[in-house]
Amino acid sequence: SGELEWTPVHLSESFWRESIDRFSENSFEVIRVLGELLSRNDVSETTQAVACYDIGEFVRAHPRGRQIIAEIGAKPKVMKLMYDPQVSPEVQRQALLCTRKMMILNWEKSLVN
Repeated sequence: SGELEWTPVHLSESFWRESIDRFSENSFEVIRVLGELLSRNDVSETTQAVACYDIGEFVRAHPRGRQIIAEIGAKPKVMKLMYDPQVSPEVQRQALLCTRKMMILNWEKSLVN
């Protein structure tokens, strides 16, 4: 349907740890679809917020997440949503949090400090 909702799996740390390798299937098709959802006008704000969150979690969990997001073109889409006056504050917030995850080089080190 092209719509996403907040479900427990999106917020599950163990899901991201255990499933991260499956995201590489079909040349990161799931991540590509998430990136496409960010620039579509026919999806809900919730879908865009969840897509931003999921992309951020992918970046955090995958060793090459930052590079992959940049290669598929999702990074500028996320960053654009931070400043888009047409999107809700929740989408802007999730875009900001995703961008923050993209900017942090080493998550384990940042969690300790």
